[in-house]
Amino acid sequence: MPEHEGLMGHGRVVVDPFATALNHEIITGLSSAKGLTAATFEGADFAIIQAQDQDVRWWPEGDDPTAAEGIILAAGQSINYYGSLADIRFFEVTASAKLAVAYFTV
Repeated sequence: MPEHEGLMGHGRVVVDPFATALNHEIITGLSSAKGLTAATFEGADFAIIQAQDQDVRWWPEGDDPTAAEGIILAAGQSINYYGSLADIRFFEVTASAKLAVAYFTV
């Protein structure tokens, strides 16, 4: 798969060569657990999700993470997420965390 510059210029991510960009969003207000925006990811097959500025924790199955529990996504790091976009949940580790999310179809 080809490598492309990461979201917002941080790092590098690998994108499926057959993927087509569908939509994107910035998610803030992560001081309480939050998911992705359904109207924004409608029709998407996967997402590239990047923590910006601060670390974020997440769970894929719909449970709410906390500042102390969940899979850590370090600031500046990205994941290619192919699971249920409706179920993934996020919580900030440090105040003012935000996510940059790009949605794709294959």
